[in-house]
Amino acid sequence: MVSNFKKIRMLVIRLVIFVFIFSSTLNAQTKVNEFNAEGKRIGVWEKYYDNGSLRYKGQFENGKEVGVFKFYNEDAPEHPIIIKEFIAHSTIAKVMFYLKDGTLQSTGELVGKNRVGKWIFYYENGIKSSEENYVKGQLSGPYKLFYENGVLAEFTHFEEGEREGKASYYNLKGALLGSGAFSNDEKIGEWEYFEEGDPSKRSVGKY
Repeated sequence: MVSNFKKIRMLVIRLVIFVFIFSSTLNAQTKVNEFNAEGKRIGVWEKYYDNGSLRYKGQFENGKEVGVFKFYNEDAPEHPIIIKEFIAHSTIAKVMFYLKDGTLQSTGELVGKNRVGKWIFYYENGIKSSEENYVKGQLSGPYKLFYENGVLAEFTHFEEGEREGKASYYNLKGALLGSGAFSNDEKIGEWEYFEEGDPSKRSVGKY
């Protein structure tokens, strides 16, 4: 009789422990989308589309995004289409954009919604399509455009969204097709052109 009582007591203790652990885990899982006393977002936040698929997931501290946020397409929840990493004590977020199938499309940095610094874009085959530099959301600095085989197609400079300074253009094999300069996004001065990239087939244009 005593032995049975001990067995029952052990079963009850185990059951209580299990319920406690399960309850604690459940509570931890359900603590999302919370506000602090000042009405600012804190902790893990999740939002869902009307069809029930995850729209985004990330974390807040006193209303400010921190760490990694992942955003999903409503029709392709298998892969995030945007991954943002918010840098502590900074307004900059590192960003990666993806196609629905998970193929990397572009990567760079944002301040708010404005591109800043160096951005790299990719073709669907994974080859780099361009390298671009931004200041406050506008193209500024060196700009490189590539063919789908990875060969440089264009090398120019931008200032406040307009081509400025020297520029060169190349064919699929990397041979120079033309070079000159821009001012306010317009060709200026003397430009050299090489038909089919052949140095012997040179012509000159003046602007």
